[in-house]
Amino acid sequence: MRGFSMAGFAGIALLTLCGCNTLPPGNPPDGNIVEPENFSRSFSSRGATNQLITSLTTFCLREVPPNSTISAKFSASKSEFNLYPQKVLRNVTKVARLRAAADNADYSLSSNIVGSEMLEWEMVLTRNSDNKQIWNERVYIDQKHPE
Repeated sequence: MRGFSMAGFAGIALLTLCGCNTLPPGNPPDGNIVEPENFSRSFSSRGATNQLITSLTTFCLREVPPNSTISAKFSASKSEFNLYPQKVLRNVTKVARLRAAADNADYSLSSNIVGSEMLEWEMVLTRNSDNKQIWNERVYIDQKHPE
């Protein structure tokens, strides 16, 4: 092997073999060693919309065939909140090359926004052929959070 010495190979082999033996003997301590992260984040309305656009677009580009049809069902505690999922749908259909359809769509996108000062927004993508939820995400919108 050119440019690679036997000492380097031996060092890598020793590190590999010793890697699993670095834990001290005995039982692990009770409880969490590291506190788990809280992924329930709150956003401004713009930040929440961008988060869902990014997440759903990424999913659709990987998992949903181009030119598939998608229908939408949005509900919110105030009708103006439905502008958020409409923006998500508009952006996702453009980037992922999906077509909006009212009836007999391949997929259904639902959105539900509830609350007043702190809004809980959940979006779900369902494959209609087997009525299986294939993507969902929940975000929180802090109405006091600046745009």
